[in-house]
Amino acid sequence: MISTEVYCTAPWNGITVQVNGEVTTCCAGRDVLGNLNSESISNIINNKKLNDIRNELISGNIPSNCFFCKKEIEINGFSSLRNHYLKYYKNTSKMELKMLDIRWSNICNLACVYCGPELSSTWSKILNIKNTTTKREYNLELLEFILDHVDTVNEILLVGGEPLLMKQNHVLFEKLNHNAQISIITNLSVDLENMPAIKFLRNRPPEKINWNVSLENTHKQFEYIRNGASWDVMVKNLKFLTKHWPTTITIEMVYNVFSALTLDRTIEELQQFGNLKFTLQTISDYKNKNVLNPFAMPDTLKELFKQALTNAINLQNNKHGIDAHLYPIANADDILQNLNQKHITVSLADFEQKLDDLDRHSTSKCRIIFKDQYNLIKQYLK
Repeated sequence: MISTEVYCTAPWNGITVQVNGEVTTCCAGRDVLGNLNSESISNIINNKKLNDIRNELISGNIPSNCFFCKKEIEINGFSSLRNHYLKYYKNTSKMELKMLDIRWSNICNLACVYCGPELSSTWSKILNIKNTTTKREYNLELLEFILDHVDTVNEILLVGGEPLLMKQNHVLFEKLNHNAQISIITNLSVDLENMPAIKFLRNRPPEKINWNVSLENTHKQFEYIRNGASWDVMVKNLKFLTKHWPTTITIEMVYNVFSALTLDRTIEELQQFGNLKFTLQTISDYKNKNVLNPFAMPDTLKELFKQALTNAINLQNNKHGIDAHLYPIANADDILQNLNQKHITVSLADFEQKLDDLDRHSTSKCRIIFKDQYNLIKQYLK
């Protein structure tokens, strides 16, 4: 009998393609099934690695591929991607493309401070790094493969780089079944209204388009963090989105020391654009000693972070009243819990060095753009 404690249907129903061509069962899958730079997608989804993962799941074992969901997410009481597959995609009789996570390339028009050349062609240009991983042009072959199976696709997640700049996605906007759910993770720093492919998105059912907008600061602070972006363009695009997709917009916020102190004010300003949802994503800053991680700050600062987050929650609840559960600040409870825990505190020297690193590729200066936050953090790190 199949054990529902470990079983997952992702190896039968989905694939994730990374920007370097690596293919996995899903975005949480640890094992690389193959690389499109050296073999076809048809071969990869029928190879021994994938069959071994399936057989282990059927036998009730947890493959190494699946440890993240079971051992790092569900053990802490959270819902995992495995739960999503079990709920919506039950097929295990044959390989079908039901849920796709496609990252065509690192093409991107911004050089965000949290990013790097792996996911941004702009960063590659700034750092003079050439792409040395591509051995063959597989994008056309992959696109044709998806189009050959377009009738089975129920859900597709488009990531980048910047997915709105990728021509393959424009084809999918036109060709995918209109019942397919499309989720777009975007910096929203393009000329959205005049983008040729926007007509295909507007022709689709609005509830079938999820917009996930990367944004955690406003005005000049936004432009510093999202290097190369314009706040005026963001405002124009947000107004356009809320006009045509008023209920399916989520603001994806990187929770860092500069966004944490002003989170309530940022959310209050963004509320003017309509009924937005918010998700807080903790920053992965381990290579830099967690210098920008709010959890690594002194307790006195963390109290200020908690106050700003609590204010933001109240603002969102007050705006939506009995419908507040429909417009959450996702992960807020987990953030508050983490802010109550003890962590290693960063040093002032490491913090100052990080700001110098950030300024190296910017025409603005972090200590000026974030003057109030900088002075406050510096005071408590002494």
